[in-house]
Amino acid sequence: MTSQDRGLGTIGARDWKVGYCTNVHPGIDLRAAQANLSRYAIPVQQAIEPTEKLPVGLWLAEPAARTLRDGNELVRFRDWLNEHSLLPFTFNGFPQGDFHQPVVKHRVYLPTWETRERLDYTLLLVDHLHALLPEGEIGSISTLPLGWGTPHWTSEQLHQAATHLEEVAEYLSNLEQRTGRRIVIAIEPEPGCVLDTASDMVQFFSEHLSNPKNAERNRRYLTVCHDVCHAAVMFESQHDFLDRLKSEGLLIGKVQVSAALEIRWNELSREQRYSGIRFLRQFAEDRYLHQTGVHSKLGFELWEDLPHLLAEFTSAQLEAEKDVGIDGNEGKWDRLDDSSWRVHFHVPICEAVIGELYSTQAEIKNCLRLLQSPDYAGLCPTGHLEVETYAWSVIPAELRQNDLAVSITNEVYWLREFLASL
Repeated sequence: MTSQDRGLGTIGARDWKVGYCTNVHPGIDLRAAQANLSRYAIPVQQAIEPTEKLPVGLWLAEPAARTLRDGNELVRFRDWLNEHSLLPFTFNGFPQGDFHQPVVKHRVYLPTWETRERLDYTLLLVDHLHALLPEGEIGSISTLPLGWGTPHWTSEQLHQAATHLEEVAEYLSNLEQRTGRRIVIAIEPEPGCVLDTASDMVQFFSEHLSNPKNAERNRRYLTVCHDVCHAAVMFESQHDFLDRLKSEGLLIGKVQVSAALEIRWNELSREQRYSGIRFLRQFAEDRYLHQTGVHSKLGFELWEDLPHLLAEFTSAQLEAEKDVGIDGNEGKWDRLDDSSWRVHFHVPICEAVIGELYSTQAEIKNCLRLLQSPDYAGLCPTGHLEVETYAWSVIPAELRQNDLAVSITNEVYWLREFLASL
């Protein structure tokens, strides 16, 4: 089966490519990237299936990507990957800079797709992925959903971003015509960004990438990176997310298999809720942005960062509201009665329970069941599944019971076993 034919039928458990994303490792230059692969990826490959190649989703920050412009460096890196049975099946092109600096937060969305810098970096990744992939393999590169959504983007900004993406699509079309290699860009909706839902993605394609002259080409090379955690935080059901894409003829370039933190307040007593807030404070850390979706009888609300939401629920407020209810008024704590929170904090996918809280592991299972079904045959033509638990380093220490290599191994095992069960 060629890369062009792939995805015309239902994907079976053995047709998925299951790997993990190396953005969990710090280091922005090529030497650090290779050292991390030696320390973590090789032991994972040996533990999972030592006779086969382990798919890895490479994160190459801009300094590392620039080093590989040297042809000799690129050949050495390709040979080293092959020697150690590592298959770079996909790239994570979302973080262009240092993803492990002390404070990342909104910096991860820079540079945006408005800029030439983002376009040039992505084209560089295309060249490297083509050079590193074995013949006949389809490749994918995830990228940010244009940029952070605040302040609201103008139509001129959206047009400029679309122009740059169309330039990438033309580049990829020429590459496939010249070499037979198909590589797709996978735009990754994320809470709070310009594109944070399936509907946003559909609208962007409809308004900015649907010129009849290029629409078919754009949909072949510009796809969606479906991060399961992100959809869960937005309280989008997996069925609705996939249906929305399918109805508009959009493809999934890869699925980032990830789980969010979930708090089901209606299952907790008042005392347990106070304990839950205290437990949750451990996840309000300074490096990454932890957007939080709140679903209640009032509807859906997205908070930009977990610390902002937790500030609404302090010990002083609990004390002040301890007698609330006597006069029929509701305080903040009582409004949790029918509320659920989902936090953009990537936790190990093999864990359904995280300390005193839950994960959205069930959303992963729902997603994969649907993609395995005949109704969605061909929606993900690459078959790329990438475990992305990048927040491992900032998970509270007492919840990190294993070495990172062991944790990654457990996640990949869990995913492979679940697929086999289907």
